[in-house]
Amino acid sequence: VSMLQKIARTYNIALDALMFGEEPKMSSYFVTRAGKGVSIERTKAYKYQSLASGFMNRTADPFIVTVEPKANDEPIHYNQHNGQEFNLVIEGRMLINIEGKEIILNQGDSIYFNSKLPHGMKALDGKTVRFLAVIM
Repeated sequence: VSMLQKIARTYNIALDALMFGEEPKMSSYFVTRAGKGVSIERTKAYKYQSLASGFMNRTADPFIVTVEPKANDEPIHYNQHNGQEFNLVIEGRMLINIEGKEIILNQGDSIYFNSKLPHGMKALDGKTVRFLAVIM
């Protein structure tokens, strides 16, 4: 997602067009019904569900992100992108690593951070974690 976001911003293309092959059309509001957001799987471990894919000229990109548990020795995949990011854990527990600092977030916890810093997350306790990610 971070690489696609860089391309979208550089060439002034809607992120949705690159991720989902569809241009946003709404300019007043856009409703996403429960479980109906456009989805993309980055890897088998990460699934992104867009919550605003049909809204044009967004200043933020909200997603429900699902992270499947991995083996303890499997490394965290790191991202970096311009802007800021907000994460709110909806279900499960996750470890987020921001530029080498490890922080554990439980259900209901949130974090706001500079997304230019290398960051990655991992599901804990052998269970799936779901969180709201807003990329600005």
